[in-house]
Amino acid sequence: SQRKQRVIKLVKEELHMRSRNIVFVEPNVAKLVEENIELPKENEVQVKLLCSTISSGTERANLMGSKTVAWNQPEAKEAEFPRRVGYSSSGIIIKVGKGVVDYKEGDRVALSWSKHSEIINMNIKNVHKLDEDISFSDGAMAHIATFPLAAVRKCHLEVGESAIVMGMGILGMIAVQLLKVSGATPIIAVDPDEKKREKALLIGADYALDPYANDFVQRVKQITNSGAKVGIEVTGVGAALDGILDLNNTSIENGTYTCRVVVYANNESGKNVFTYSRDARIPMWGVRKTEINLAYGAENEIEDIYFATCKVRGV
Repeated sequence: SQRKQRVIKLVKEELHMRSRNIVFVEPNVAKLVEENIELPKENEVQVKLLCSTISSGTERANLMGSKTVAWNQPEAKEAEFPRRVGYSSSGIIIKVGKGVVDYKEGDRVALSWSKHSEIINMNIKNVHKLDEDISFSDGAMAHIATFPLAAVRKCHLEVGESAIVMGMGILGMIAVQLLKVSGATPIIAVDPDEKKREKALLIGADYALDPYANDFVQRVKQITNSGAKVGIEVTGVGAALDGILDLNNTSIENGTYTCRVVVYANNESGKNVFTYSRDARIPMWGVRKTEINLAYGAENEIEDIYFATCKVRGV
């Protein structure tokens, strides 16, 4: 199309292979840095980004200097800067490297594991063609949407089952929509921010509750008839994990009470399985100490996903 050709011409003639990139240079300081951009290497394409999705929780943690932002590494001793963020974007290919046969200049694409850069070189394994009827803004959501999609799959949701989502950030909002099309009912969205609760109701949640309300637990139990069948926790807050475990409808399996809960969190320990103990409300047992076993996603058929599945055992 004429638009594609204009974009390619502007990049080649006006930018002179320079790219502006968002860089966190030190805690709480972000800068727009202009840098040279190399030609794409073998099996790479060069993409002019038109839309890049902001993952607010991850990027806030990076900007503030969190030491646990790498999903596949243990906590660092010190926060290292500079940092470059972003991982879900879309744009138009402006150059192709050696060995690339399935992509050409002008192709509309979505990217996985990209950065907030004006121009970026990407290995073709992280490049996905976009149909003409898919907008660049929708395409930029494709990669980040795979995380809540994996969560819904791992919960083994059945049509007609209730679901609760703790946290209405971008992942929580997408999770609500995916639960809706997967047949969950009722769907409870939980967030202390009133505007986020209002948005959740517009995109598919049946109820939107404030976790700090005095009757929060009672409302969830009433709506779900004793507890949600599945739960997705995306706040990264320990209290929210405890809360969603208490609000989940547990069942007995081989003498073990289990609940279908997916937890999004960085793998801070670097281990694939870790445990912790807490008091939990287990049907027939009442409140007693339990052991929570968290199995990292890479152990459960889906790699590179920031979540764990949980089992609750009486100890």
